[in-house]
Amino acid sequence: MGRKFKAWGVGLLAAACAPLLASAAPPATGVPQTEKLVFGWTFSRSGSDLASEPGFDDSGWETVRIPHDWSILGPYEKTNPSGGQGGYLPTGLGWYRKTFQLDEVDPAKQYLLLFDASFMNTEVWVNGNKVGERPYGYISFYIDISQELNSGRNTLAVRVDNQQAPNARWYPGCGLYGDVTLISKNKINFDQWGVFVTTPSITAGQATVAVEATLNNGTAKAHKATVESIVLDRAGKQVASTKQAVLLAANGPSVATLGLRIETPELWSPESSALYTLVSSIKIGSKTIDTNQTRFGIRSLRFDPDEGFFLNGKSTKLKGVCEHSDAGLVGSAIPEKVLRRRLRILKEMGCNAIRVSHNPRRPIFYDLCDEMGIMVMDELFDGWGAKSKHDYGRHHFKEWWKTDVKDWVRRDRNHPAVIMYSIGNETGIKDTHNISAEVKKYDTTRPTTGGSLFYGVDVAGFNAPGGTPGILEKFHEENPEKAVVLTEVPHTLQTRGFYRTLTWWRNRSIMVNPFTAYGDKQIFFDGHERYSSSYDNCGVRITARTCWKRTKETPWIMGEFRWTGFDYLGEASFGGGSWPARIWNFGIIDLCGFPKDHYFFYQSQWTDEPMVHLLPHWTHPGMEGVGIPVVAYSNCEEVELFLNGKPLGKKPPRDLLDIVWKVPYEAGTLKAVGYRGGKAVAEKIFKTAGAPTTIEFAADNTNMAADRFDISHLTTTIKDANGNFVPWACNRIDYQIDGPVELLGFDNGDPLDVTTHRETHRKTFNGLSLGIFQSTDQDGAIEVSGAGILGRTLFPESTTVAIEMNRIALRGDLDDARFDITYSVNGSKAVRYTAPFELNETATIKAIIAKNGKPFLTTESTFTKGPLPRITSPNFDTEGSDDPQTFNGPKDKEVVGKWRLTAIQRGKGEVKKVAPRTFDFDGSGSVFTLDGTERNLYGYWWYDYPDDVFENPDDAGVGKLFMYVTDQMCVMKLDSQEAETMSIASRFSTWYFERGKSSGNE
Repeated sequence: MGRKFKAWGVGLLAAACAPLLASAAPPATGVPQTEKLVFGWTFSRSGSDLASEPGFDDSGWETVRIPHDWSILGPYEKTNPSGGQGGYLPTGLGWYRKTFQLDEVDPAKQYLLLFDASFMNTEVWVNGNKVGERPYGYISFYIDISQELNSGRNTLAVRVDNQQAPNARWYPGCGLYGDVTLISKNKINFDQWGVFVTTPSITAGQATVAVEATLNNGTAKAHKATVESIVLDRAGKQVASTKQAVLLAANGPSVATLGLRIETPELWSPESSALYTLVSSIKIGSKTIDTNQTRFGIRSLRFDPDEGFFLNGKSTKLKGVCEHSDAGLVGSAIPEKVLRRRLRILKEMGCNAIRVSHNPRRPIFYDLCDEMGIMVMDELFDGWGAKSKHDYGRHHFKEWWKTDVKDWVRRDRNHPAVIMYSIGNETGIKDTHNISAEVKKYDTTRPTTGGSLFYGVDVAGFNAPGGTPGILEKFHEENPEKAVVLTEVPHTLQTRGFYRTLTWWRNRSIMVNPFTAYGDKQIFFDGHERYSSSYDNCGVRITARTCWKRTKETPWIMGEFRWTGFDYLGEASFGGGSWPARIWNFGIIDLCGFPKDHYFFYQSQWTDEPMVHLLPHWTHPGMEGVGIPVVAYSNCEEVELFLNGKPLGKKPPRDLLDIVWKVPYEAGTLKAVGYRGGKAVAEKIFKTAGAPTTIEFAADNTNMAADRFDISHLTTTIKDANGNFVPWACNRIDYQIDGPVELLGFDNGDPLDVTTHRETHRKTFNGLSLGIFQSTDQDGAIEVSGAGILGRTLFPESTTVAIEMNRIALRGDLDDARFDITYSVNGSKAVRYTAPFELNETATIKAIIAKNGKPFLTTESTFTKGPLPRITSPNFDTEGSDDPQTFNGPKDKEVVGKWRLTAIQRGKGEVKKVAPRTFDFDGSGSVFTLDGTERNLYGYWWYDYPDDVFENPDDAGVGKLFMYVTDQMCVMKLDSQEAETMSIASRFSTWYFERGKSSGNE
């Protein structure tokens, strides 16, 4: 079934894969030809190994385009093996096939097949011959297929195996979710990703550009060649040129180095993302043999342990977010215009940096970050060992990591947006594999870091410990030579439009940063336990306000990458979540791209354009007279609040960067006005909404191009009769789509809504939902219509019901049609709908919308009469204020000293003896491992026990001792007052210690 094969890594020299040519004649003139293989693929989730054969019958398979993520199509199911980690979406095996024509296979050319991304365990066949494989699902790779191609018809088959799940701690997607490109070029060529551009010297008047180019000679004869390079600015004007003679050794690689100078360079930055293009060519005599274009930027980086991060010599705070690789309803196969919209939303918030957590992204992501001026912490691995049942770390890391490092760095090193390389996440505080050294083989211009990785890297990256009181400051004091960045801090949670006044901490047993609560009792009881308050009072260890205040006021903290920018699919079982929770909403923007309140907090801190934002909304029927904390976020000097025209006070921002009033609720208009220099420069208005009566459509593109790639985002908003947004509306909308357009899906941001995305109906969530559409190659009008039965679907006494329909053109004009609505209640005879009506009993209402007298659209909804549930959570601070704990040292002398690990228990298994290992708990709160003569920081500890006036402070007492090991929080319990033994209960195991016996100074 085909000949034997060898799998090649992306970064391996292409010449090593190419056949040797006996001819001594100079190669033909030519430039590389690239073709993205987007259309004409067939796909099946049930293909057999015979699918790799050219003659296999795939006529019954589905036709798809690439990029493609079949998992996001669903359905969401509780029994899917991905579980809550993968958002309950399906996994499995996928086969792709494509046939393509080559008029003639030129023996003087090399043919490469480039895969941008494929999840995971990818195997590739060309004309029945296996040509390569790649297990990692987040890496780009290419394969030399020169010897496998035929003149005429060729068959490409790709097997993507995602059967063993979960294989990530989040939703990874399934399939060829990145571009597939066929490249043909002369056998004398620039190596794929082999041109490296750096700017070692930059002044206002001149920039030096250094070029290192790896050249391949796949012929049997050495050649004298010239490498010529020119630099074009963003207007296409040539600003520099040079050339270098080089001897191309036969059958192998050569390296050319060139230098150029650019006068008065434009620098790349988030404010001005100037880009240049290096155009290089290989010439033999007068013939151009190969060309290469490399886009780059001119910018300088400095990471100072005392003063923080400097971009182009200017002190710059990293205003960053962490981002997973899905984009909500489109999954991982993100169209360019969808990705561009998401990045634009972040930029408008003031975000200037993204950490790609915890894996590389597709090349288009870095291209857009270059263009839009967004700095990137480029991250390669989640872990270096198992972190999920069937992940890369468990099965493939040891064999593949060096290849993956090489390919990752070589692919991404020319992007000016990339400022740091992160080599791992919460996989140990030390670079035990010396991955940093492997990175620096290919690029020494950027530092290495990692999530909760402190040693063996250039920049110490703090995840969870960075949010624990005192730990970050203690690390800086002990390691003053180390630059520090918050790689994953803060962790806060919000559900759009959902509020609670009491503080909620994910884990009440860990140390937190206290703050004054927004209220001393709970006043909101709607929603669901899995929803999270949109006040800044729901999170892990530290709030957004406390964290950013510390970051901006502490010079040596370079910045922060908060968890996360957008909500992401998966990780839903974390924190006790269960079906149907498909996410846990850490994002400051929901799955649809609708901002939550935290978005505006960051905008108030990260932007200069005058703005003011209010929370919560001002529609709270039944709460008349209840004092509601009203919060403003603003970058103005003062903000004044008005209720129904009455001034409630003008205030500057508090020390914690917000402004708070307590306002007895009454319906009407709530307005905030921001002032600078005494002049009103910004305002925000909320009006109390009545019953929902209107469906409003808005699209960001109403003239879609017929090019198969254009995108339109359609927002559905529920409003009342006066045009006021209804912030509680959760009503089903049924859609009718007419014209040459493809529905990519609907969503609403609700963490609990597991409706399949390509259903032509979706409920709104707190007043909003989103649909994404992609054009075809056909021209003609495109119209989307929607209808819904609006009102409170659960009501105690009665509710107002309205039946509404609307439509929008995504291309062309709406026709002049007549629409009529009829409806029935509990199967009654249908009557014509004319106006909203009251409903005071449980009922199922069905409606038919007729267009020009013919049935056009149907919709249905059930309304239930009954008591409203009161939702609360045991993790709320029921006392209304937080325990004012701070990290202030160990608190117990008996724990200080050396301890020897004697046994370990995994899960509920048997306790087993282990190889002796000594730990040193020092008196300042640090824990060190003592392995031979080496002493390494392991974590931090502190002791907590109830106040007892009769307790001896030198006695261990009966309290608990805590220790942080990266993100693992261990709770220690002393077994005796003499503290001769102790155990550590963590999330994964229990460790047993006794006093160290091998050292003389216990």
